[in-house]
Amino acid sequence: MSLRNTDTQYGCVTKTLHWIVMILVIGMLIAGFFMGDIPSKPIKGQVYTLHKLIGLFLLCVGLLFLFWSKTGSKPKYPAEMKCWEKGLAKLIQICLFIVLIGMPLAGWVMSSAAGYYPSFFGLFEIPMPWIPKSEALKNTAGDMHYYFAWSFVVLISIHALGALKHHFIDKNDVLKRMMR
Repeated sequence: MSLRNTDTQYGCVTKTLHWIVMILVIGMLIAGFFMGDIPSKPIKGQVYTLHKLIGLFLLCVGLLFLFWSKTGSKPKYPAEMKCWEKGLAKLIQICLFIVLIGMPLAGWVMSSAAGYYPSFFGLFEIPMPWIPKSEALKNTAGDMHYYFAWSFVVLISIHALGALKHHFIDKNDVLKRMMR
Protein backbone atom coordinates (compact mmCIF):
# COMPACT_ATOMS: atom_id res chain seq x y z
CA MET A 1 0.00 0.00 0.00
CA SER A 2 1.25 3.44 -0.93
CA LEU A 3 1.92 6.21 1.59
CA ARG A 4 0.36 8.77 -0.74
CA ASN A 5 -3.11 8.86 -2.23
CA THR A 6 -3.64 7.72 -5.81
CA ASP A 7 -6.47 8.38 -8.28
CA THR A 8 -8.26 5.25 -7.03
CA GLN A 9 -7.18 4.75 -3.41
CA TYR A 10 -6.35 6.68 -0.25
CA GLY A 11 -2.79 6.12 0.95
CA CYS A 12 -1.94 4.68 4.35
CA VAL A 13 -1.10 8.11 5.83
CA THR A 14 -4.54 9.50 4.95
CA LYS A 15 -6.26 6.35 6.21
CA THR A 16 -4.30 6.36 9.47
CA LEU A 17 -5.00 10.05 10.11
CA HIS A 18 -8.70 9.59 9.23
CA TRP A 19 -9.22 6.68 11.64
CA ILE A 20 -7.17 8.24 14.46
CA VAL A 21 -9.24 11.41 14.16
CA MET A 22 -12.50 9.44 14.00
CA ILE A 23 -11.76 7.38 17.12
CA LEU A 24 -10.50 10.35 19.12
CA VAL A 25 -13.30 12.69 18.07
CA ILE A 26 -16.03 10.19 18.91
CA GLY A 27 -14.36 9.42 22.24
CA MET A 28 -13.96 13.12 23.01
CA LEU A 29 -17.59 13.85 22.12
CA ILE A 30 -18.82 11.07 24.41
CA ALA A 31 -16.52 12.22 27.23
CA GLY A 32 -17.43 15.86 26.67
CA PHE A 33 -21.16 15.22 26.86
CA PHE A 34 -20.90 13.21 30.08
CA MET A 35 -17.85 14.46 32.01
CA GLY A 36 -19.80 17.21 33.74
CA ASP A 37 -21.92 14.51 35.41
CA ILE A 38 -18.98 12.75 37.10
CA PRO A 39 -19.65 13.01 40.86
CA SER A 40 -16.10 12.41 42.12
CA LYS A 41 -14.07 15.64 42.02
CA PRO A 42 -10.65 13.94 41.71
CA ILE A 43 -11.84 11.71 38.85
CA LYS A 44 -13.66 14.61 37.22
CA GLY A 45 -10.48 16.70 37.37
CA GLN A 46 -8.46 13.91 35.77
CA VAL A 47 -11.04 13.46 33.02
CA TYR A 48 -11.03 17.22 32.30
CA THR A 49 -7.22 17.24 32.22
CA LEU A 50 -7.12 14.27 29.85
CA HIS A 51 -9.88 15.81 27.70
CA LYS A 52 -7.86 19.02 27.30
CA LEU A 53 -4.66 17.14 26.52
CA ILE A 54 -6.33 14.92 23.92
CA GLY A 55 -8.01 18.03 22.50
CA LEU A 56 -4.62 19.67 21.94
CA PHE A 57 -3.33 16.44 20.41
CA LEU A 58 -6.37 16.40 18.10
CA LEU A 59 -5.65 20.00 17.12
CA CYS A 60 -2.12 18.97 16.08
CA VAL A 61 -3.31 15.85 14.26
CA GLY A 62 -6.09 17.89 12.61
CA LEU A 63 -3.61 20.47 11.33
CA LEU A 64 -1.34 17.68 10.07
CA PHE A 65 -4.32 15.98 8.39
CA LEU A 66 -5.39 19.25 6.76
CA PHE A 67 -1.85 19.91 5.52
CA TRP A 68 -1.52 16.33 4.24
CA SER A 69 -4.86 16.45 2.44
CA LYS A 70 -4.02 19.75 0.73
CA THR A 71 -0.56 18.69 -0.47
CA GLY A 72 -1.52 15.49 -2.24
CA SER A 73 -4.02 14.17 -4.70
CA LYS A 74 -7.30 12.53 -3.83
CA PRO A 75 -9.07 9.57 -5.38
CA LYS A 76 -11.50 10.65 -8.07
CA TYR A 77 -15.20 10.45 -7.38
CA PRO A 78 -17.05 7.62 -9.14
CA ALA A 79 -18.19 8.61 -12.64
CA GLU A 80 -21.84 7.90 -11.80
CA MET A 81 -21.79 10.27 -8.82
CA LYS A 82 -24.11 13.23 -9.33
CA CYS A 83 -22.75 16.77 -9.33
CA TRP A 84 -24.73 17.74 -6.21
CA GLU A 85 -23.32 14.70 -4.35
CA LYS A 86 -19.77 15.74 -5.21
CA GLY A 87 -20.50 19.27 -4.05
CA LEU A 88 -22.09 18.06 -0.82
CA ALA A 89 -19.17 15.69 -0.16
CA LYS A 90 -16.68 18.52 -0.60
CA LEU A 91 -18.73 20.88 1.60
CA ILE A 92 -19.01 18.29 4.39
CA GLN A 93 -15.27 17.63 4.21
CA ILE A 94 -14.49 21.36 4.46
CA CYS A 95 -16.90 21.73 7.39
CA LEU A 96 -15.37 18.71 9.15
CA PHE A 97 -11.91 20.29 8.90
CA ILE A 98 -13.22 23.64 10.18
CA VAL A 99 -14.81 21.94 13.19
CA LEU A 100 -11.79 19.67 13.73
CA ILE A 101 -9.56 22.75 14.05
CA GLY A 102 -12.11 25.14 15.58
CA MET A 103 -13.38 22.94 18.38
CA PRO A 104 -10.06 22.34 20.17
CA LEU A 105 -9.09 25.98 19.61
CA ALA A 106 -12.34 27.09 21.24
CA GLY A 107 -11.73 24.70 24.14
CA TRP A 108 -8.19 25.97 24.56
CA VAL A 109 -9.36 29.60 24.55
CA MET A 110 -12.13 28.70 27.04
CA SER A 111 -9.66 27.02 29.41
CA SER A 112 -7.10 29.79 29.09
CA ALA A 113 -9.69 32.53 29.64
CA ALA A 114 -10.87 30.66 32.76
CA GLY A 115 -7.30 30.30 34.03
CA TYR A 116 -7.44 26.49 33.86
CA TYR A 117 -4.65 25.73 31.44
CA PRO A 118 -4.22 22.32 29.86
CA SER A 119 -1.53 20.41 31.74
CA PHE A 120 0.90 18.01 30.12
CA PHE A 121 0.71 15.17 32.67
CA GLY A 122 1.46 17.63 35.47
CA LEU A 123 4.86 18.50 33.99
CA PHE A 124 3.94 21.89 32.54
CA GLU A 125 0.91 23.93 31.55
CA ILE A 126 0.00 24.93 28.01
CA PRO A 127 -1.70 28.35 28.16
CA MET A 128 -2.57 30.55 25.22
CA PRO A 129 -0.32 33.45 26.25
CA TRP A 130 -2.29 36.16 24.44
CA ILE A 131 -5.64 35.13 25.96
CA PRO A 132 -6.51 37.20 29.04
CA LYS A 133 -8.42 35.79 31.95
CA SER A 134 -11.98 36.82 31.12
CA GLU A 135 -15.38 35.47 32.10
CA ALA A 136 -17.00 36.85 28.93
CA LEU A 137 -14.36 35.31 26.67
CA LYS A 138 -14.58 32.01 28.57
CA ASN A 139 -18.36 31.94 28.07
CA THR A 140 -18.16 32.84 24.37
CA ALA A 141 -15.47 30.22 23.71
CA GLY A 142 -17.49 27.70 25.75
CA ASP A 143 -20.56 28.38 23.61
CA MET A 144 -18.49 27.93 20.46
CA HIS A 145 -17.02 24.68 21.82
CA TYR A 146 -20.55 23.44 22.54
CA TYR A 147 -21.89 24.34 19.08
CA PHE A 148 -18.83 22.83 17.42
CA ALA A 149 -19.58 19.60 19.32
CA TRP A 150 -23.12 19.41 17.98
CA SER A 151 -21.88 20.39 14.53
CA PHE A 152 -19.48 17.46 14.71
CA VAL A 153 -22.33 15.10 15.57
CA VAL A 154 -24.36 16.29 12.57
CA LEU A 155 -21.41 16.36 10.14
CA ILE A 156 -20.08 12.94 11.19
CA SER A 157 -23.58 11.50 10.80
CA ILE A 158 -23.95 12.92 7.29
CA HIS A 159 -20.42 11.77 6.39
CA ALA A 160 -21.01 8.22 7.66
CA LEU A 161 -24.48 7.96 6.11
CA GLY A 162 -23.08 9.14 2.78
CA ALA A 163 -20.33 6.51 2.90
CA LEU A 164 -22.89 3.81 3.76
CA LYS A 165 -25.19 5.00 0.95
CA HIS A 166 -22.34 4.71 -1.53
CA HIS A 167 -21.50 1.22 -0.30
CA PHE A 168 -24.95 -0.35 0.09
CA ILE A 169 -27.17 1.57 -2.34
CA ASP A 170 -24.86 2.87 -5.07
CA LYS A 171 -22.55 -0.16 -4.71
CA ASN A 172 -19.42 1.82 -5.57
CA ASP A 173 -15.99 1.84 -3.91
CA VAL A 174 -16.19 5.16 -2.01
CA LEU A 175 -16.22 3.45 1.40
CA LYS A 176 -13.80 0.68 0.41
CA ARG A 177 -11.13 3.23 -0.59
CA MET A 178 -10.85 4.26 3.06
CA MET A 179 -11.07 0.71 4.41
CA ARG A 180 -8.63 -1.47 2.50
